[in-house]
Amino acid sequence: MSVAHPTEPAGTADTEPGGPPSRRPGPRRGRRLAKIVILSVAVLLVVVIGGIYLTGQRFTGQVHRFSGVFAGMDEASRPPATAAKTFLLVGSDSLSPAPPAAAGADANEDPSAAQRADMIILVRIKPDYTGATVVSLPGDSWVDVPGHGMDKISAGYDSGEPSLLVRTIEYLTRIRVDHFAVLDFAGLRAVTDALGGIEVNVASPVSMGGVSFSRGPNHLDGAQALTYVRRHDELPDGDLDRVRRRQETMRALLVKVGANGLLSSPIRGYEFLDTLSRWIDVDDTMSDGELFSMAWRLRGLSARAITFVAAPVNGLAWEGTRAVARLDYARAAELWQAVADGDPARYLRKYPGDS
Repeated sequence: MSVAHPTEPAGTADTEPGGPPSRRPGPRRGRRLAKIVILSVAVLLVVVIGGIYLTGQRFTGQVHRFSGVFAGMDEASRPPATAAKTFLLVGSDSLSPAPPAAAGADANEDPSAAQRADMIILVRIKPDYTGATVVSLPGDSWVDVPGHGMDKISAGYDSGEPSLLVRTIEYLTRIRVDHFAVLDFAGLRAVTDALGGIEVNVASPVSMGGVSFSRGPNHLDGAQALTYVRRHDELPDGDLDRVRRRQETMRALLVKVGANGLLSSPIRGYEFLDTLSRWIDVDDTMSDGELFSMAWRLRGLSARAITFVAAPVNGLAWEGTRAVARLDYARAAELWQAVADGDPARYLRKYPGDS
């Protein structure tokens, strides 16, 4: 009978009782394993980044652009450029059956032709993309249109001159417009459906266009949301009430996007971004790279970081046979300055009813 030497235990670090000797991973094997892990991570990063890039290229590539919005504008008469980015967003009353690209629209075709500016929104994004301000203006606002005298603020766009609308907004607000975008009513309907509907808080029960809305939260699909923002014959304040509804609808859209984390998730946001990019028009000074960069930087912006403000209005009036909205210019001057300063909360603390 063999007996293990007292200084040599039966099981050593290199052997297991009853089995073959075990092998320790040596330095060479450890380095090989590390290389495999690093290579795997690198391949995964390439796939992910490549997928994001190709997805971004697809989305930006199908955004329709139109030319000439900022062409010929006198730089000396415009407000100075700032680190913040300001968009002038027009919601047109068009119910086009297909997106601009699908309809074969020419890149130089003016999207305002035969359309009315039913919704005018100024969007100002902070330089670090941590917040934004959304200001709604009634399309019937009676303002000084450069070179045309007093007219409705939408006069330029309605007559097929989006550059005139830009100049009118800049003259009114003294805020420089960096980019111009258009989303028609058909696009609003499509985007709402791509989000699976939105939740809008209705102040009082009402029926319009064959759709009934109850008081409180209402889940609206695209067609219902369209009815909610378009109809105004049943509203006591007409266009002013429509401005409030547009604010509510825009807020609901952004809340839905933020709640679902759509901008931060390429998978969940694919349908939404695909739909939005097919239906929105932007000016041709915005390159694909700039558009993709902006979307990427906005991915972490939550709805809570967006401030909604309605331009102050004294009331409705008549100019000849046209119903118009008269802005409160004193309060509006405070609003434009607060927006330019990146501090809309300052204005809303003084005028909370304008939120």
